[in-house]
Amino acid sequence: MDKLSINTVLVSVTDKTNISALLKGLIALNPQLKIIASGGTSSHLAKEGISHTFLKDFTGFPECFSGRVKTLHPKIAGGILFRKNKDESQAKEVGIEPIDLVVCNLYDFASAAQQCTTMDQLVEHMDIGGSTLIRSAVKNYKSVALLTDPLDYEDFLQEVRTSHGAASIQTREKLAVKGMHVSAQYEALLDAEFSKRLSDRILIKPDLENGKSLRYGENPDQKGWVFSLKDHHGIAQSKQLSGKELSFNNYEDATVAFSCIGDLKGVVSTYGVAIVKHGSLCALATANDLPTAFERAWQGDSKSSFGSVIAFSHEVKADMIGHLKNRFIELLIAPNFSSEFVCWAKEKKPLLRLLSIEGQSTPYHYKNISGGMLVQSLPKKISQDTIAPLFQAKEERKGIVTKRVVPIEKLNLFAFGLIAVKFAKSNAVAIVREIESNSFQLLGLGAGQPNRVDCLQRLAIPKALENIGTFKEDPRQVLSEAVLASDGFFPFEDSINFASDHYIKWCVQPGGSKMDEKVIAAADAKGMGMIFTGQRYFFH
Repeated sequence: MDKLSINTVLVSVTDKTNISALLKGLIALNPQLKIIASGGTSSHLAKEGISHTFLKDFTGFPECFSGRVKTLHPKIAGGILFRKNKDESQAKEVGIEPIDLVVCNLYDFASAAQQCTTMDQLVEHMDIGGSTLIRSAVKNYKSVALLTDPLDYEDFLQEVRTSHGAASIQTREKLAVKGMHVSAQYEALLDAEFSKRLSDRILIKPDLENGKSLRYGENPDQKGWVFSLKDHHGIAQSKQLSGKELSFNNYEDATVAFSCIGDLKGVVSTYGVAIVKHGSLCALATANDLPTAFERAWQGDSKSSFGSVIAFSHEVKADMIGHLKNRFIELLIAPNFSSEFVCWAKEKKPLLRLLSIEGQSTPYHYKNISGGMLVQSLPKKISQDTIAPLFQAKEERKGIVTKRVVPIEKLNLFAFGLIAVKFAKSNAVAIVREIESNSFQLLGLGAGQPNRVDCLQRLAIPKALENIGTFKEDPRQVLSEAVLASDGFFPFEDSINFASDHYIKWCVQPGGSKMDEKVIAAADAKGMGMIFTGQRYFFH
């Protein structure tokens, strides 16, 4: 049956948003429309002046058990499930009338789970009848249309207006798929909550949706897909404005760059740029304008920045064109791009991917392991509010732990250093500096090494010295004002001594080693000011 005429509607909704507009629109198309409504929905329609039949008058059976039984009746289930052009004679024998459209959404069990302290309270918010209506309509989608989301009402109305009061099979198929998804997610929510309260099972069922195939996975011999997580907001939900299709690796690098910029916004209000390659931060800078921030970040590691993914804290405008036109970059991320910049990118760099996104909401981080999955909450954001207390902390092994006091004026620089190591692959050590007020630069980074000593001695310090030489600046002057940051504790004095021998006078690290006292003593002996955060920032 391609076209389904809408003559009888069953309405049972918890969320009554736009339900009156939907029904009034259907009545305008079919003045003889029969509307059947359950308890609370019936009261709402009565207030709206919409003529309808109360459910119990249609079934001849009252609602009972404090509303536990409303729509569970053969006249309802039969009206939805009987197949048009096949079951009419039997339906007539048993007094079943066809229902053409089911409008139903479910009790808000998620909110109830947060508010109800006892199972006796909670089970009363478990939808039985609504779930049955939805599943029945999905099963018989060839003969019944289903609406579970108020956001679909207007499009549905528009179609039946243009189709003389009928819904197409294509629309019914689409709505059936959505209804099945609603039903599946509701059952998953019930499963998780009942398991948590009535057993020792812990269940998390990520809702992966909008899946699409990628050209390949991490390597060309692997298949790859990308999905969105329902109720999350991040790179998977971003808007692509230009460029070729994103790759598997683009999505991973974009996530790191975008997350890094999110933390950076909590520290400074100036412009920020984060550059990521192979899943790790490689360059980071802030300045009073975006082009300067970009150039300083790029200068921090121009080799790694080639073919990278770059995130910007602010809108990318035409003044960035000159800085990007002769550089190979895979992907740019920003809250927005000016129309002039987008036009230039499409014409002059058609392969350059542009992603527009602002804000992030991702409550959990999932990571596959052999035979299972690890799940964790996200690490705390680094911000002025989280770092400032460390400058006054009096707790043992937290805050300023050295004789030399760290001035509060270095708060943002210390926070910037922590952001650098938070988004670089562990082990990670960073050397950062402040060029002018709230204009920071990552000078040297050691990341992704099995030991912290090599991160500092073979990577971070040599890279910082190389950059300082390129900038034609004085190493002693620059490094004596720079900050050494580490994502994990320094277990021995050797790193402190090596850093001090290269003019470093300021350090921030988690602390927590059995050798903390010796490390602190070494810092004191070298006249170094050091802060323990009590917070590790491993990133694998």
